[in-house]
Amino acid sequence: MLDDLRKNRVGLGLVEGHQRSPGVRLEQFMPDEIVPVFAARISDPKLRRAIERVKCARDLEALPLIWRESGAGTRAVLESVFKDCGVNVRKLDQQFEVGSTDAVKALVIASVSASFPFGTFNRNLAWGWCNK
Repeated sequence: MLDDLRKNRVGLGLVEGHQRSPGVRLEQFMPDEIVPVFAARISDPKLRRAIERVKCARDLEALPLIWRESGAGTRAVLESVFKDCGVNVRKLDQQFEVGSTDAVKALVIASVSASFPFGTFNRNLAWGWCNK
């Protein structure tokens, strides 16, 4: 998106995260919320117990988290917040790395693990497919 803006292929774009980009003017459009989500029904008892035990950011080291791809705004914000909380991001399980919010949704709903998507998950929460 940012490259398309720089090359004048598009006139306006929406990006998430605390990004900086030379040649592009970035302004906050609206605040967003990143919350942990997981499937409403988790059949794997080990995963369910691990999620139930999460009380602080460091507890996430015990979970196989679903990550956006490297360079995604949501991921950059999460990594920054985790570092601020004293979490070694390299210790977090990163076996699930996907390139779209829809892929994150599908994996969460399929009970693969938990993730931290941005606000677009609200409909899925409302429909009972996920919990936060």
